[in-house]
Amino acid sequence: MLPRRERIPKKLFPDFSLGRVFSNEFFSIRVCEDKEAKYEFRASVVVSKKVAKTAVRRNLLRRRLYGLLKDYKAKFPNHSLVVVYARSPAIKAPFSTLRKVFEKMIFV
Repeated sequence: MLPRRERIPKKLFPDFSLGRVFSNEFFSIRVCEDKEAKYEFRASVVVSKKVAKTAVRRNLLRRRLYGLLKDYKAKFPNHSLVVVYARSPAIKAPFSTLRKVFEKMIFV
């Protein structure tokens, strides 16, 4: 899990009209760079009730994705805001599959 200081608060939640989007069947990642920001890296994970009906499933998926962000945060550009939107197939996928797909998206 990312420390609270590295998560995006609601007031800083970016408008991603200018950001880059990477997506696949499990999740989509939106990256917005802000060169004038005070922070180096901030990230957030969004899991909708449409994706997972129960809070237990949503929180499990959220913890998995925050873990991936923590492991690969050095691969993102400095002063960036990253938001990961989960999709339904991610719930049934094992963590190893999510890790492989995440690595492919980051290294492209």
